[in-house]
Parts: sequence; C-alpha cells; structure tokens
Amino acid sequence: MLRIESEETSGLLWKSWFFCLLYCGISFPMFYVWAFMDRFHLAGTLISGFFAVWGVVYLWVTFQKTLEYRRFGRIFLQLEEKPSLGGVLSGSVRALGVGLHPVAIDLSASEEVFGTDSKGRQTRAERIVWRKLHSLRGKGGRIEFSVPVPDEPEIRRGVPFLWKLRVRAELPGADLDRMFAIDVAQGSPRTGGALPQPTAGAVTTPDEAALDAVEPPPASISAGVLIAANLLMLAGVLLWDWRVGDLVVLYWVENLVIGAMHVLRILFADPDALRGASSLVQRTGGERIAARIALAAFFLVHYGAFCAGHGVFLASIFPVRGSMGAELEIWQILAGMLREPAALGAIAVLVASHGYSFARNYIGRGEYRRVDIGRMMLRPYGRIVVVHLFILGGGLLLQGLQAPVAALLLFILLKTGIDYAMHRRERRLLSAEGA
Repeated sequence: MLRIESEETSGLLWKSWFFCLLYCGISFPMFYVWAFMDRFHLAGTLISGFFAVWGVVYLWVTFQKTLEYRRFGRIFLQLEEKPSLGGVLSGSVRALGVGLHPVAIDLSASEEVFGTDSKGRQTRAERIVWRKLHSLRGKGGRIEFSVPVPDEPEIRRGVPFLWKLRVRAELPGADLDRMFAIDVAQGSPRTGGALPQPTAGAVTTPDEAALDAVEPPPASISAGVLIAANLLMLAGVLLWDWRVGDLVVLYWVENLVIGAMHVLRILFADPDALRGASSLVQRTGGERIAARIALAAFFLVHYGAFCAGHGVFLASIFPVRGSMGAELEIWQILAGMLREPAALGAIAVLVASHGYSFARNYIGRGEYRRVDIGRMMLRPYGRIVVVHLFILGGGLLLQGLQAPVAALLLFILLKTGIDYAMHRRERRLLSAEGA
C-alpha cells in the first residue's frame, strides 16, 4: 500500500498569501494615488487599475484555496500498488463531505523541456503528452477509482515522464481540487516491429552549454535593415533638430511595434511548437487555434499595459510641453509626432524593419515551427528592461549636458549596437532550438 500526500500543503498556502498580499500592497495604493489624489491622471488610473483588478482576482483565488484547505485539510492518496505502463492505477482518496457528488479523475503524463532564456539562464517547462479524464461518484467520504494506464503506441516506454493525478469535485461551500505526483514504472522500449514516431514538437531545447556552442547564422539582410532603421535617427538629429525627448519617444514606439510583431508570431506559430505555453494548447487542432488566439489576447493586454506604464514614466522623466506650456501625456506626444512627416517616416521604417525580420526569419526560415511560445512571450519584456536602463541613464546624462549633437549621435550608435546584439542573440537561440 502506497501513501502519497497532495501537492497542496499549508506551506504552499502561506507562500501564496505572502505573494498575494505583497502584490496587492503595491497595486492597490498605486491605483488609489492615481485615481483619488489631487490631480486625476487618466493613463495612470487605467494602468494601475488593470494591475489592481488582477490583484482582486489573485486575492479571490487564494481565498478560495484557503477555504478548500480549511475544509479538507491534508489529503492522502492510497494506492494498492505501484502502477506501470499498460496496467491499472487503483486507489482511493478520503475527503469528508464528498458524499455522492460527481468526481473527476484526471490522469496525465508530462515531459520536461529544458532550455535557456534570452539571458542564457536555465529554464524548465512541462509539456503534457498524454491525458485522460474519468468521471465517477463519491462514496460518502471516500473516493475509490481504478483507471487504466496507457502503453505503446499511446505513450513511449523508457521515458521518465512526470505523472500527475488530479481529483476534482464541485461541492457546496468549497470545491475539492487536489493534485498528486504519481511514480509510474516506465518499462523498457519494446524490441522488434516499428516503434511509434516521437510526438511532433517534442524537441528538448538545448541547455546553456549547447547554446554557447552554436554559432549564430551569418549576418542577415534583416540585421542590415535593423541597423539602417536605427541610423535613420541620425538624420533626425542632423536634419530635423531632434532632441533626446524625441528619440526616447521613438524608441518607446519601437516597443509597441515589437509587441505587435510578437502577437503575429503567436498567431502564426506552428501548433506543434507550442510546448512552453499552457497545457490548454496541448489539444486538437481547433482547440490549438483558440489557444493561440487566447494567448495573443493575453499578451496584447498585459504587454500593452506594461508599455503604457513605461511610456507614462518616460514622459514624466523627459517632459514635453505643449503650446500652452503644460506637460503633455505620452499619448498626446505620440499624436503630435504622427502629424510630423519626418517622425511618421521614422516610425514607418521601424515597422518595415521588424516586419521584414518577421517575414524573412520567422516565416521564411521556418522559425515558427520550432519557437517556444512560453519563452518568446517573455523576450520583449527583457528587451524593454535593457533598452530602458540604457535610455534612462544615457538620456539623463544627455539632459545634463544639454544634449550636444555629438553626444546624441553617440547615444544613437550605442543603442544601435544593443539592438544588433539582441537581434543576433535571438537568431542564435532559434538556430539552437532547431538543431
């Protein structure tokens, strides 16, 4: 007889409350300051309100999990014997209050996917390769079940999958929802006959050492287009008298362009390459399409709010004044730039640069087939942090120097070098993933 405790413990609950209160302790006062203090600020109110709403959701979920744990306490899974591939998983869970209510038994197998992020740090994700849902009814305070464990060709033998058993029941007051880690004997690969082909997309991303050994592809036309788009800023300084505030806003607009390109990357990604995202993606083709749309919508809202907050901050650090002498908000600055042919042309070139990279590398070279959506969705945030620190430090220094032309040109050249290095890093990452 094997006895396994659920993954939901009191220690995990305390950690959830700690991070929940920390998040709410930051987001709620920010919303109050922007919305109810002396001067109402629309952009700040909308952005801080977005994060405050997520704080309410986080608080509600943590409260519900607390009620569930308070009602059922520690729960153990009793197994009659260690399960194996092709066998039966038989056991029981004791949970007072289940009665005769319907119970869902969800058995799944996942494989670990290791890789590196854009900064070279080790990452780990789980990809569901098999899943089966069973329905039954409770027996008083006891849930008894006996479900089959798959074998080849449904699942490969000899592979150390991570097996999870989830027990759920909708009950009055607080629902039961517990997860158990199961040790399943994997067996040895069968000899003779044709073995099933590996699941498409089940490619382990290389670790950091392997990534360092991969040579980046030759400097592409897209890299040249990227450099040319950045150097167009030089013309703005020399011909149109642009200053540091104008450059900062244009670089912020570039973040918006990159976000739009990433939405397209999510929508055009090969369904079998969605291995780092939610388990909802690991389904049939139609559901994968819906999952991609949902991921794109989530990224659009979250990244949009992030960029909006970043823009408001930059506008406060590098203020631009209107004809009446009042400081303009970031949206007003952007609207004014769109009415200037030179700035509009610079934005169009930025769009063309990133659009060309999307068409040539992501679509033309098949990066969409091997990209890891989970990590790709995080890359724009890392870029914003790197570029923001450079812009903040360099921009403040230029303001102190009254932004002479020579310093502005050096500022643009350094920013171009950062963009080129990050572009090459991304190409090397995707080349390694496809190796």
